[in-house]
Amino acid sequence: MVKHTPSGSRLGLTLFFLYAAFYAGFVLVNAFFVPWAEWQPIQGLNLAVLWGFSLIVVALILAVIYGLANHDDDQEQTQ
Repeated sequence: MVKHTPSGSRLGLTLFFLYAAFYAGFVLVNAFFVPWAEWQPIQGLNLAVLWGFSLIVVALILAVIYGLANHDDDQEQTQ
């Protein structure tokens, strides 16, 4: 169970803005710096593809961080 606290809200907003900055970088590079996006650092995969997949991985990692930080240790379930 996730507990809702002011510190949890602060953490959630911090993680959101961190992800938003990462996503904004992705959008800006793909919109205005296309040669950068076409750069192939790893065996035929360009930066746009690698960054796109990393957006998914980072979202999952941030979700786990938020979930663990705000996990309610009470195992009691309300019904």
